[in-house]
Amino acid sequence: MIQLTLAAILVCAFGAVFLLARAFWLRGRQEDTLESLGATVKTRVARSLLLKWSRPCLVRLVPLTNRVPAETWRRRRQRDLLAGGLTGEISLDELWAYKFFLALVALVLLFMFKHDASWWAWPLAAWLGFYFPDRWVRDRVNLRQRQIVRALPQVADMLALSVEAGLDFMGALAKVVKKSRPNPLVEELGDMLREIQLGASRADGLRGLAWRCNVMSLSSFVAVLIQADRLGVSIGQVLRAQSDKLRTERFQQAERLGAQATQKILFPLVLCIMPAVFIIIIGPLILKYALGY
Repeated sequence: MIQLTLAAILVCAFGAVFLLARAFWLRGRQEDTLESLGATVKTRVARSLLLKWSRPCLVRLVPLTNRVPAETWRRRRQRDLLAGGLTGEISLDELWAYKFFLALVALVLLFMFKHDASWWAWPLAAWLGFYFPDRWVRDRVNLRQRQIVRALPQVADMLALSVEAGLDFMGALAKVVKKSRPNPLVEELGDMLREIQLGASRADGLRGLAWRCNVMSLSSFVAVLIQADRLGVSIGQVLRAQSDKLRTERFQQAERLGAQATQKILFPLVLCIMPAVFIIIIGPLILKYALGY
């Protein structure tokens, strides 16, 4: 019985390797064919190694998982993909298939390493695999939003200096995108600049920027710029005032985080460090009186 089980596992493993290799080979042939016909092939580049290895299977799972209705989840995750800068790594349909694929992988791994597990372990493993892509997306969104908040005061300063030097808002925006270090905010500003150059109004481009990033401080900054543009107020004065405000808010946020750090360190200090200090100081005295030295 054990030999049959091992043989079945080997057959499944070789079959999975064969399907993955065949998927990569067919995908390469399709891209070569499209390029020979003059079509532009846009490949998605994933930073996650697990996603990169899973993509050939996701392509084949998409037609099956698309039949499962999930409109609310799709609307929520569509904005998360934009806010996390993940549209170049994975599509919404592939993310939905990724959830089912990881749930299946979790069940297979549990069967291979712990096939006699309790009944509750099977739905738990499936739920963990199904939930992991959502957690991965949220982590990427939070990381990118922190980077945008960190870069916003500097970008506002550069915009204010460029406008005060004589450039209009669009010229200042192009100069900031060209001269700044690459970061998520500069990438979003570049996308907004291209939208405006293609015919969108400045207000629509700014609203699209705020909607894609989904950052509170950036949304308020955009709202002030739109209001100033509508009322005809000097954009240089508005940018300078917003730059000072953003920098003050950043210092206040740093002070709040520092105050929270002192509270968070209190718990490990009492439980881990103080007992060790008491043992080192009082331990020799206790041993001295207990042993009668």
